[in-house]
Amino acid sequence: MRKVTRTALMIVLTIFLTVAITGYLTFGSSTDNLLTNFTLEKLGLPAFMTINIAFLISSTASFPLMFFQARNNIYGAIMLLRKRLNQKKEKKATNMAESKGAPVVITLPSDENDTAAQSNSPTQLGI
Repeated sequence: MRKVTRTALMIVLTIFLTVAITGYLTFGSSTDNLLTNFTLEKLGLPAFMTINIAFLISSTASFPLMFFQARNNIYGAIMLLRKRLNQKKEKKATNMAESKGAPVVITLPSDENDTAAQSNSPTQLGI
């Protein structure tokens, strides 16, 4: 996909530069509005048609490329949000399943008078 995008951008860049250079060489620095300067009388039919076709190809090729990255970013953001929501739902379901099925454990000290025994060796009863 990257190779196709790079190739398309290089084609558009080449067309833009061709139009820009020919426009500057034709009209010099006195260009106000480039589109109004390209007339059939000033350029002749072959140059006029070449420039118009270059504008057509450039506009047709560059318009989808401008929106490709925006669409790609929006799609990526939606998929990331969907993934995070699914992870939260799975975590919540796992926590609920663990809390419902887990046995209750009561810890009793083995010797009530010995404090070391209370902390180190408790007896556990599952209820």
